Amino acid sequence: MEYRGRYKVIQDMDRKDYEQIREWIRKNKHLPPFMRDFHDQKDLFKTMGGLETKPPYPEITWMTVHISTIDKFLWWMAFHGYTMQKCRADMPFQDLHEAKKDRREKESEMFRKVLEQDKNE
Repeated sequence: MEYRGRYKVIQDMDRKDYEQIREWIRKNKHLPPFMRDFHDQKDLFKTMGGLETKPPYPEITWMTVHISTIDKFLWWMAFHGYTMQKCRADMPFQDLHEAKKDRREKESEMFRKVLEQDKNE
């Protein structure tokens, strides 16, 4: 993704600094380790989107949120020195990895039922 030329703050950067930051972002180093792989990102955003067939805003899908978040928002924030990290507050937070596991299990069960139904017809 090339933003050079669109934003004055980036235009005024030293080319070497720009390339160094750009390469760091290209390697997804600005993301937590569990989000650096595209497929892991996809799994996360599918989990956020749930399994609804008719979301309240059909034009906003897990894919559009994925693209907007990873390719735009977090890219922009990283370019300005901010990264995403887990909160350290002592709070009873939900387990993200358990939520993803639960979504995958529900999705598998849904597909199993569809295949079973097709087999019985």
